[in-house]
Amino acid sequence: MTLTMLSSLPETTVFSSVTPKDNTAISLNNVTLGYNSQPVVQDLSLSLQQGKVNILIGPNGCGKSTLLRAMAGLLKPARGSAVLQGKELHSWQRRTLARALSFLPQAPEVPENMTIGQLVEQGRFAHRGLISALTGEDRDAVSWALEQTGLLEYRDRSMRTVSGGERQRAWIATALAQQASILLLDEPTTYLDLGHQLEVLELLQELSMTQGLTIALSLHEINHALMFADSLTLLAKGKLLYSGPPQELVTSGLIESVFAIQGHYLNIPGHGPLHIATGSQRRKRPSPLFRTA
Repeated sequence: MTLTMLSSLPETTVFSSVTPKDNTAISLNNVTLGYNSQPVVQDLSLSLQQGKVNILIGPNGCGKSTLLRAMAGLLKPARGSAVLQGKELHSWQRRTLARALSFLPQAPEVPENMTIGQLVEQGRFAHRGLISALTGEDRDAVSWALEQTGLLEYRDRSMRTVSGGERQRAWIATALAQQASILLLDEPTTYLDLGHQLEVLELLQELSMTQGLTIALSLHEINHALMFADSLTLLAKGKLLYSGPPQELVTSGLIESVFAIQGHYLNIPGHGPLHIATGSQRRKRPSPLFRTA
């Protein structure tokens, strides 16, 4: 299915009640993060670029999901601070914070017997509460979010009957219905086939470019990160190794060393450098077979 072109926001839409004075949407300052007194991320500082696509990459267990949870205000730093609009994230009231940022966790559970339209309506909780009836403004925001994600004609379909790509777009539409200016997504392309992965990433890129959303997401696929990131962050063992333009990362040799791979880069006009992996640095040559006489 071809996505509709992104239209301008309804007149009632306000993405953020406060305009940051600099180009930083969220800042993590010397944070240590972990669970049950076990640190996962240690002494890390990172700023999200406002109005850009910020992508986190790194091996499994490096701290990508933990960082996103801290940015969403769901995990309070053991040390350091996580700050949005000059205020530490853990001190925000949840409904107030939901008007500023939206967080989409990895592989969210599909609600039983819920249509796409009903799911997207849940994104209005931050503005109306759980039991209040939808207002005209709420309906406009829901219709706008469905239009941006190409799901208007799927509004009445059950979440159980649509494809993986359509389901993920429905969750993104739910986040958009919050009308928050920051969108955080933990591995939004997991379990999707290649075509649906690109569909989701192209949608996020277009939302950032046309609506000015600040987007931060984690990915496993290195080339997708190189293609879609305005700012790329590389993590390993809970440490920040690089944060900046993708073009500078490819000349550093860090991708090869962190992921223990061999390969080279191919520059494709309009898409930037792509990494062609040719082998693993971990694999050892097998020993000769032992033969008895």
